[in-house]
Amino acid sequence: MCYCEKTIKRTLNSIIYQTYKPHEVIIVNDGSIDQTEQIIKNYKNLIPGLILINHSVNLGQGQARDTAINKSTGEYLAFIDSDDIWKKNKLSKQIQFMEKKLLYFSFSS
Repeated sequence: MCYCEKTIKRTLNSIIYQTYKPHEVIIVNDGSIDQTEQIIKNYKNLIPGLILINHSVNLGQGQARDTAINKSTGEYLAFIDSDDIWKKNKLSKQIQFMEKKLLYFSFSS
């Protein structure tokens, strides 16, 4: 069960303040039973390209990621969990690194 309402705002704010603006932001609400869905909906006008997909029941992290991958149309994929926070230049640094090294995959902690 997902109880993300306490952390999701910080996560969404860290996406908003990225120096590299994502083409789309796909959020899979994996069966949360708190106010997570409403909080995400409140960000609809703040995050261009925000797509909210709701699983009616919790299917787990793997299935939630598969759902997002299947919906995505962008050139790059980046995963962030509801309790993660990105530094403002995380995406720009990572994409620049990947393009410089001709990589198709990278990760960071």
